[in-house]
Amino acid sequence: MNDNESLTDMIKRPEEPVRFSEEDLDTPENIGDDIQNESESLESPTIDVINTVVLSAWFEQNHERFDNINHVKVAIRGIDPSKTLIMSVSTKDQEGENQKRKLFTFEEADITPVLDLPGLAMDVFNNGFKIIYSYNDIFLKCYGVKTGLFIVFCKNIDNQIISYAMTKLKRKDISLNVIYRNTEDILAKLVLPEDTESLQILYKQIVKHIDKIKTKQDTVNWFLERQKTVMDINHHLQIDNILIRSLQ
Repeated sequence: MNDNESLTDMIKRPEEPVRFSEEDLDTPENIGDDIQNESESLESPTIDVINTVVLSAWFEQNHERFDNINHVKVAIRGIDPSKTLIMSVSTKDQEGENQKRKLFTFEEADITPVLDLPGLAMDVFNNGFKIIYSYNDIFLKCYGVKTGLFIVFCKNIDNQIISYAMTKLKRKDISLNVIYRNTEDILAKLVLPEDTESLQILYKQIVKHIDKIKTKQDTVNWFLERQKTVMDINHHLQIDNILIRSLQ
């Protein structure tokens, strides 16, 4: 699609996910910590706060928004439905063809934080989930992992959801401070030449494609296209991290 991650692309069904529990979520604790510190310079003129809510309560209110995900309500002796969330997810193969729905179980859904906003889209991966929200003039890509919630702040520029800052909420956190960035500042960065040597160090898989990268806009195009096929939370966070660094 012209190397763009369009708004339509955001609501595509997850491809080939597998069943997992909280114990399977292995995202390192320190991913994104450096981005959080660096993004402190992107200050909002006023403090804008979004509250959190637990996953089970949020999903009860939002699951009907997602065509690819259904809430499975079953009565099982000894299972508390507020703590153990069960959902069925439609999947697609590599050619984009629909396959059978699969069941996923989320343990400790009563203490897993998400943002208390209506969700635009939700995808389930083999080691976590992603929820996309719209808030004011920004988008928030939120990745649920064992230790909390990573939030990637994004701007929609020419139908590309471009990452510009990242932070993390732990399970005990009850709110998120919103990080804003001026759209003109991002546009000014996109036309600049890319540091391809640093890019190859950060992401070795790009070495064979580095001749396609001249500007920072080329970097955004390549990584957003790459991200469409990624089904691992760690890999998504790595890509968002690289894009944020590129546009600082």
